[in-house]
Amino acid sequence: MCLVGCSTFLYKMAVDQSAVIVCVCVCLVHCSHCVQMLDWFDFHGHICIVFDKLGHSVYEFLVRNTQSPV
Repeated sequence: MCLVGCSTFLYKMAVDQSAVIVCVCVCLVHCSHCVQMLDWFDFHGHICIVFDKLGHSVYEFLVRNTQSPV
């Protein structure tokens, strides 16, 4: 039961955070020193926030450093 409550709280917090990021992006639309949020969506109860790719993914990092990505 606590997991459902915590999950609901974290979900609401992520939705609120996405709304704040949208407001910041609107204000800083021409600022080249800030990462821009491209989109956000709900994926089976998980909030996903989409940004431009700024570097290697965790998978690419592991492969480049001869570690096995599981």
